[in-house]
Amino acid sequence: MFVDTGKGMNMSFRRFLLDKIGGFDERFGAPSLYEETDVFLKIKKLGYKIVFNPNAAIIHFSAIRGGQRQVDENHFRFVAFRDRVLLFHNNYSKWLFPFFILGNIILALKPILKLKLKAVWFALKGLLTGIRNNYFSKSL
Repeated sequence: MFVDTGKGMNMSFRRFLLDKIGGFDERFGAPSLYEETDVFLKIKKLGYKIVFNPNAAIIHFSAIRGGQRQVDENHFRFVAFRDRVLLFHNNYSKWLFPFFILGNIILALKPILKLKLKAVWFALKGLLTGIRNNYFSKSL
């Protein structure tokens, strides 16, 4: 079965493809999210297909939540919003950036409905950190 993207855990790629895209983008840092999605999108841009084998079996010892073993929901939101910006920066047209930002601000504000202001703060802080790192960094 062909897929557009997938989550980490058990992946394998042909070496020449990883070399061709520059490997995993280490700017995602640690902890990180979306680094595997970034690899999938870059490989698909080259015209290759991603195969998912639902019959593959693996014994994976994992934490209760996430391979990053993040238990703090607010920290998780910070990393998610921060890394979305790098994923967008690496894979999508810059003219879509205003729509991306608007959609993510709306998503970041969603916890306001449940009066979770700290969650909103961490999401917006992650989004701003991602923008600063990817669009206003001197290393670009």
